Amino acid sequence: MLDVVQAIDGPIQLNVCLRSEESCERVEQCAAHPVWEQAQAAMLAVLGKALIAELGKRSQLAKTEVPVAVSIP
Repeated sequence: MLDVVQAIDGPIQLNVCLRSEESCERVEQCAAHPVWEQAQAAMLAVLGKALIAELGKRSQLAKTEVPVAVSIP
């Protein structure tokens, strides 16, 4: 899924400071920068593992599943 998103939208960055070291002159002093880097890595990992074929299968299963009636006492 990551390849598709990036093909459509271009490189994904959660914050401008993640584009390059030159994009923010405060990177070295910024306490939030490591948090942005960690969040960026996590997001890319999740999108990188998601396969379009699997999403399609899930969608088809959701359409074919029979709804279960829930009774409320």
